[in-house]
This record gives sequence, structure tokens and C-alpha cells, in this order.
Amino acid sequence: MSAVLIGMMGAGKTTLGRLAAGRLGGTLLDLDGEIERAAGLSVAEIFAKNGEEEFRRLERDALASIKPRRGLIVSVGGGAPMDPGNWPPMRRAGRVVYLRCPASVLAARVEGSEGQRPLLSEDLQEDLERLLDERSPVYECADVILDVEGRTAEELADVIADIARTAGR
Repeated sequence: MSAVLIGMMGAGKTTLGRLAAGRLGGTLLDLDGEIERAAGLSVAEIFAKNGEEEFRRLERDALASIKPRRGLIVSVGGGAPMDPGNWPPMRRAGRVVYLRCPASVLAARVEGSEGQRPLLSEDLQEDLERLLDERSPVYECADVILDVEGRTAEELADVIADIARTAGR
């Protein structure tokens, strides 16, 4: 009984994942955090030093190593679902939940963190709209689509915890 959260940067994957895991008495596995710990570098540093291709390899390896367990909430980076090979391990790990959020809300949430987010430039809104256009059709292959705009973190965490509880039934 677990869930895998996908969506754009700023959609709330890590925050909501932590809250939902707490409701389940489980744990949050933040895939980017796991990659950073293993590599000893931040995501931005991995992109700068080794390139996006190396980061995506590390991401694939980290996803493949996930062992599903009760109460596990996995938060994956926004680009992970774009690799078709990542879908089988995500689905094995739990129900895939797309946290859908409009670009305007995402821009407000990630503003000021462009240096930490390698796919963003100074034209934040344009970058996010472009990425959302590219990624939305793939994200929408998720088991559940959850609109986050206008809902509290507590409400969303409850929904995600319920989804995780029913996974595998």
C-alpha cells in the first residue's frame, strides 16, 4: 500500500508526500534526495558537472531499486516519468498519482529557486509552460490525477494517504 507522486517542480510532491507518509505511519522516499545523497552532489551540481543524461541514469537506477512496502510514499523528479522505462518501477512501487497544477501557480511556488533547478531560466513562466505542455500528456498516464490548486496541503495529504491505502487491493 503505497503511492508514487509525479508532477512538475513546485506541485508539492515532497511536501505532500511527507504529510501523507505521516498519516500512514510510513516514510517518504524523495528520489532526488536519494540521488543527491548517493552522488554527494545536488541535482543542479550533477547537471552542471555530469549533464542531464547522467542524472537521468542515476534516476533510473534509483527508481529500479525501490522496494514497495506499506506506507511508502515516493516523490519523483518532474522529468522521471518522461522516460518510458521508469513507468514499470513506478507502478511496482505504488499507485502513480499526478499532482496537476497550472504553470502560474508553479511559477509562484518556485520563484527564486531557478539556480537550484537546472531546467529553469530567468523566463520562469515560459519555461514552466513549455515543460508543462511537453510533460502533461505523459503525466496524465498516471493511475490518479489530483488537481492541487485551491486545496489545502492537509486535504491533499488525506487524499494521497487514502489512495496509498487502497493500492494493491
